[in-house]
Amino acid sequence: MRAIELLDSYEMICDKSLVSGPDYSDGRYSFSLKEADKAAKIREVTIYDVPPNTLLLSMQKYENLKLGNYLKSILKAELGIFMSCDFLLISETKKGLFLTFIELKSREFSNSDVKKQFKGASCFIEYCHAIIEYFLGRPMPKLSAMETRYVLISGRTPRKRPTKYEKYVNLSSPDNYYHHGVGNANASFVPFGKLI
Repeated sequence: MRAIELLDSYEMICDKSLVSGPDYSDGRYSFSLKEADKAAKIREVTIYDVPPNTLLLSMQKYENLKLGNYLKSILKAELGIFMSCDFLLISETKKGLFLTFIELKSREFSNSDVKKQFKGASCFIEYCHAIIEYFLGRPMPKLSAMETRYVLISGRTPRKRPTKYEKYVNLSSPDNYYHHGVGNANASFVPFGKLI
């Protein structure tokens, strides 16, 4: 499946303002990720050098959707199942489709909550794929069949792991996400290549 086909499918079930394509300037494609929290120190992160066939799904409103309210009436919230990360980048690369779940944090955070946010977002995307398959009759790939990455971008610099260890960390699991520190700059820039 191609990124443009996923874009078309998501636009059929999501508010179109939540789905967007990349900006193009000076021969480069990029996305500006804007934090919804007005008190956030990191207001904007630009992911640059993204592949042209990339789309961005803003997941910051997920908890406020009618679906979320319905699920809250029947499921237990203690597990963190209503939590979600901020964004999902869907990129078409030479290696295939990459789904990059991104959470922005400028304040202190707990690793447990970040993992729950990534897990909640993954479940939500699987649910969207099921809706597209069952209601629209379009075959959709399972997350397990696509390359996935989970990335935390924060104002805190992560502790440096030994280089040998980094080679073996599986970044395709919410439990082993990549932490990219950008300092406390109001606007930061991150190359796409660091995220996949």
